[in-house]
Amino acid sequence: MINLVLRFGFLAWMHPPQSEDFAWYFYHAVDLAKGLGYRRATGGYTAYWPIGYPFFLSLIYRVFPQTVWVGLVTNALLSVGIVALTYLLTFRIFARKGVALAAAAFYTALPSQIEWNAVLGSEELFTILLMIFLAIFTIPPGAMRRPWVTYGSAGVVLGMACDVRPIPLLFPFMAWGIAVIWRRAQWRFYSRVLVYVLAGMAFAILPVSLRNWIAMHHFILISTNGGVNLWQGIYANRGFYWLWNPAQNPLLAAHGNEIRENAIGMNAFFHYLFHHPLNFFENGLYKIRNLYASDQNAVHYTLLAHLPHVPLSVIENWRRFDTYAYYGFMIFVLIGFFVRRNLSATAKFAIQIVLLYLFYDTVIFLAFPAWSRFRYPMMPMFALFAGSGWMGIGELFRRIKHRKNTELKGG
Repeated sequence: MINLVLRFGFLAWMHPPQSEDFAWYFYHAVDLAKGLGYRRATGGYTAYWPIGYPFFLSLIYRVFPQTVWVGLVTNALLSVGIVALTYLLTFRIFARKGVALAAAAFYTALPSQIEWNAVLGSEELFTILLMIFLAIFTIPPGAMRRPWVTYGSAGVVLGMACDVRPIPLLFPFMAWGIAVIWRRAQWRFYSRVLVYVLAGMAFAILPVSLRNWIAMHHFILISTNGGVNLWQGIYANRGFYWLWNPAQNPLLAAHGNEIRENAIGMNAFFHYLFHHPLNFFENGLYKIRNLYASDQNAVHYTLLAHLPHVPLSVIENWRRFDTYAYYGFMIFVLIGFFVRRNLSATAKFAIQIVLLYLFYDTVIFLAFPAWSRFRYPMMPMFALFAGSGWMGIGELFRRIKHRKNTELKGG
């Protein structure tokens, strides 16, 4: 309820015009709802941005009015589900209602997460699918009647998340590799789990790949913007990067053909990676720094979009407020990382999977330009540790108070 009040309250006050990819999602969702297909403005079919979110939104628009407000309300309701899953996952790991409530409260009140609900971004859908994946995948083995069904279902949800944003595509392989190295004796079990998850992912991704093949006559797994983003990552550590000089931008040789752009960008990236690995790693560290440095991106698309109606001084104060709130949140996260708790074997497995995904979603930005928006899907997972950190500080103060009372009585 608090989550809804905060988000709908912000929406009532701040509802900026949709721009850039947020406008793209809206107009293409409306086109899909009308049966016009997923096309560029020029009329040709596209797979440049993943179809997952506009397709999901189009399903809503087949039932409800095709307005921005319906999309914003849908995203706000998805955020309620994210809070519920944050509580569920935290309680599964720490088995304490206080920690779970604190984690849900931290996520609910984080300013930037509220502000992002004012734009039609894919973040909410992607994040709730990730959280559902984690909730299914970390079900205790004793509660699984058919493990292949559980892990396969987790794979289906992860595949759906990839249809929205392909970022987690390689996560199962990294998790499998680390698990096999860590516990070699159980490599057969982990390999079976990998097969179940990949089968589920294939089930969810195959319809998108088939659509791309039929519409565009090429094999495109999900989207064609990966090569462009990787090429941009060669030259930029944050923000959008583009040049109109053909001598400096090889993508212009594609003449707007997104399939060729993707291939050219991929080739340029791997050429750079193999010939300049140290530069790649050095710039990658700057990208990761940018991923975690501040929390201002939401203000750019909400308050800044209302210039000159919102004074620049107010916008700057909001940026500071969001960033300081984020820093405070992350302080509790860091404390939560180091709070020692007696966890069951299944709880340890669950927390390891969460940490593994946070690590994966961080290091993948060694290659892509990064800013605070791309941290959005990780924030509910960080909230787990913020809740633990909050309760850990409370327990510390109670122990100190109890010690002082004991000393006074003894004296």
